[in-house]
Amino acid sequence: RTSKGELIVSDDEVCESEDLHDVFEAINEYSIYAHIDSIRNGFITVKGGHRVGFCGHAVVEDGKVVNINNISSFNFRISHQVKGIADDLMKVISEKNRVSNTLIVSPPGMGKTTLLREIIRKLNVFNIAVIDERSEIAGMYNGIPANDLGMRTDIIDGINKYDGITMMLKSMGPQVIALDEIGFKSDVEGIKKAIKSGCSVLATAHGKNMEDLKNNVEIQEVCNNGYFEKYIFIEKVGEYSVVD
Repeated sequence: RTSKGELIVSDDEVCESEDLHDVFEAINEYSIYAHIDSIRNGFITVKGGHRVGFCGHAVVEDGKVVNINNISSFNFRISHQVKGIADDLMKVISEKNRVSNTLIVSPPGMGKTTLLREIIRKLNVFNIAVIDERSEIAGMYNGIPANDLGMRTDIIDGINKYDGITMMLKSMGPQVIALDEIGFKSDVEGIKKAIKSGCSVLATAHGKNMEDLKNNVEIQEVCNNGYFEKYIFIEKVGEYSVVD
């Protein structure tokens, strides 16, 4: 798929199982064991912040996926930075020397992470902590971000959102905490903790409208109880509406 989610189909080439195995080895830098935590989640983030999803046979123990083998397909999601796309939103998000608690909402593939990345970069007068659980916002590789998130941004990746928020609050003194794709009750607890500690929160979530958010049993608490002050709905790539 392209970065816009368009499916590219070719009848000219057929991948054999050996080809898929070679690709899987390459994206894991020939060390499956070193990436086993990511493999369990069905994706690997490679240099540049690009994410490679894959399917195959899930190995389940005690009700949890511990590995995926016999790889049968890949989905390459190409990360890219688009500067300037948040210019019209900055006065809405940042007012009176503070950042409003803001949730960016859209279906998959519409540019939530790309917009969040640019908002973070533009808020360069604030100390920002990025909890980059899937290594997609910054695209960290060996401690170096592939994307420009500004000079006052601290990044921790490969950690769940709740623990990442707790660590950042204790150690880095953030004014703003940024998260991508909230969707679990533990994410909600982390957001509540951050806001109660005096931090503003920027986050993204899947959905089409406010009704979707209010009906999402995992995150509805923060949506229904006023934790977020601004909602940015992406209606199509590059077009947004803001709801207070």
